[in-house]
Amino acid sequence: MKLIITPSELEKTVTIKINGYKHSMVQIIAASIILNQRTYIHNIPLVDDTFVMQNILRKIGCIFEIIDKTILIDPNNIYSFNLDDEMCKKIHGSMYLFIAVGLRFGRIHYKESGGCQIGSEQDRGKRPFSHLVDVLDELGFSCAQKCDDYVFTSQKSPKTIDIKKYSDSEKQLEGALISSATKASILIGCTLNEIEILNPYLKNDVLDLLDYIAKSGYLITNSGKRLHIMKKNASKPSEIHFYLSDCVSEIISYTALSIMQNISLTLRVNNIRRIKKVLKPEISALKRMGVIYKYSHNTVVIIPPQEVKKINLKILHTTIQSDHHPFFALILTKGTGVSTITEYVWKNRFRYITELNKLGYIIKRVLNKIYIYPSQAFCGDVKVDGCDTRATALLIIAAISTQANIEIENADHITRGYENFIENLKNIGANIEVR
Repeated sequence: MKLIITPSELEKTVTIKINGYKHSMVQIIAASIILNQRTYIHNIPLVDDTFVMQNILRKIGCIFEIIDKTILIDPNNIYSFNLDDEMCKKIHGSMYLFIAVGLRFGRIHYKESGGCQIGSEQDRGKRPFSHLVDVLDELGFSCAQKCDDYVFTSQKSPKTIDIKKYSDSEKQLEGALISSATKASILIGCTLNEIEILNPYLKNDVLDLLDYIAKSGYLITNSGKRLHIMKKNASKPSEIHFYLSDCVSEIISYTALSIMQNISLTLRVNNIRRIKKVLKPEISALKRMGVIYKYSHNTVVIIPPQEVKKINLKILHTTIQSDHHPFFALILTKGTGVSTITEYVWKNRFRYITELNKLGYIIKRVLNKIYIYPSQAFCGDVKVDGCDTRATALLIIAAISTQANIEIENADHITRGYENFIENLKNIGANIEVR
């Protein structure tokens, strides 16, 4: 897909509805398979990844119906452990099906996941996977590979795993393995009577997963540094209705739009309390930059500042989410001075910089740190590459701000992670042509 963006003038007062969080949905689907739990997942995002997940699971016998903004998933009749190779390569979330279906059958046919290529340069951008096998081993499941199949064998019943083992540093939790190691540990914990996870990753998708498991009959104790999951004796419910929390990445994306276009933006949401909790690092940083957030029971109002104050940021698992750092980079091109962002999670997540530089923004990279200079986009016509999901959303916002004719190639990424993003922008005045 290619996007052609031409000079636009957006409405100055805008309201947009935020969708459910895709990353949470993937975890709930995986947990429902492990628990063999009939589940209604409400407030789902109707994005490409949702339909790919549906196709993968229907091929192995799972009931997976999409009705408006709800998924009905019933894994009771899953009859096969053979996951479709081509479909799995389209989405990153298939790696959690590796855990779920593998634990369900004790065997799984699986080659690789896909999704945005934000991994290391030596791995040609591919996401890491082998650590999931190590997590299985840590929690008592031997995982032997035979061609493209993996055989799971239960050998022991340890009750504790320390996620710090998967950190790039002994001093702090950093690197690309922390999030997926935590999620895998929780999913594996659904097959055990009790598990303790030390130093877990605790962002929005994990909190949703824990809420779902609690509904399924598990007692969850979360002290921040220690996560304890224990199965209750009570029988599981016949079915569960679960409402996904709001997509925090959409909130930050539209915040960037508000600031770059200097428009007041109202976001309609479902759970203000959760947003304040999980976006606390982002909102704190934005307030230091001069952005004003106002809340009601179901809306967030973003008021852009007269000037964006410069700031230095570190991206860690306990601070601003790695998915959000590119939007901060764009916003800080409007800063009062040179700002820096140091990325400690996905340390190669900088492909978008080349594309922003093509538009005239000045951002320089040194290893895992970038320097953002106050700068404005050129007015000349430019072609840029969508790179990945967040980069594509970022480039659309940047292109609207250039007041030039901008062509975004490989823009298919946007429909993988955002529902109605292009339509929402067109509805408020953006001139975007899809080819």
